[in-house]
Order: sequence, then C-alpha cells, then structure tokens
Amino acid sequence: MDKESLKRLELDKILSSVGDYAVLDSTKHALCGCVPSVSLDEVRTLLAHTEECDKLLYKYGTGKI
Repeated sequence: MDKESLKRLELDKILSSVGDYAVLDSTKHALCGCVPSVSLDEVRTLLAHTEECDKLLYKYGTGKI
C-alpha cells in the first residue's frame, strides 16, 4: 500500500491510539511497523485468529489482558 493511501487512512493516528493501550515498549514499537495487508488470504487468516482469540478471552473467560 502506498504512503499516500496510508496517510489518507490516518494509519499513524490509529496506531498511536492503539499503542496507548500497549503495556510493553516492545509492543508499542512493533505497532509502528504495522501496515494493512493487501492479500485476501492473509486477511482471512488474521480475522480467523482474531475471532478465535475473542472466543477464548470473552466467551470462555480464559486469560486476562
């Protein structure tokens, strides 16, 4: 994805907001390098992982954030 598109999406502001919730500095630093995926297969895989984590954390109550 080109830099102009990322700027229009205000990705830097979004990642900064998300970084405010990160506890570890390494996590905050890793967020700075995040970019949207352009691969549909990768997006589907990542969404499946997100749904699985959501179930584990909120439906079954395992783990604490």
